[in-house]
Amino acid sequence: MKVYCYSKKKFGLLCEERGWNDDNPPVDTAVISICCKPEVTENVLGGDDAHWFSREHDNVLNVEFDDITEDSKYISDPGMGFTAYGLDDRTADRIVKFIEGHRGMDFIVHCRAGKSRSQAVVRYIADFYPEHDELNPDNPCMFPNVHTFTKLKAARERMLG
Repeated sequence: MKVYCYSKKKFGLLCEERGWNDDNPPVDTAVISICCKPEVTENVLGGDDAHWFSREHDNVLNVEFDDITEDSKYISDPGMGFTAYGLDDRTADRIVKFIEGHRGMDFIVHCRAGKSRSQAVVRYIADFYPEHDELNPDNPCMFPNVHTFTKLKAARERMLG
């Protein structure tokens, strides 16, 4: 089995190429879609950070957390202030449970840039599920978000002991 890491843009292109949408989700692939929390989406991304699959599907997990290396961080910019939130325990538990429940499938993991949060999830899968090989030569897992990876490992400990 393989695990692929994509940016949101490349993931969207892949979905269009394969005809994947809410009426035709992937059948043999599990998808973990990572978007930002509403505060970052509104204040930094101008409201542009929605999941490709807007409805629930058994093999699609939509989660929201920001690309920071701590639980939370207050962002102060001229004229505005907001808090960004990293991966929390509840969401980490959901991700690990989803991965456990879809072990026989290929995985596609994406976030906005495909370079930090998604790579941490890919690194987690590659490290703890040896039947999965990381595969995306155009986006090797070089800079995983350490906070995200650490939270996933802790969730694994809580779930599997």
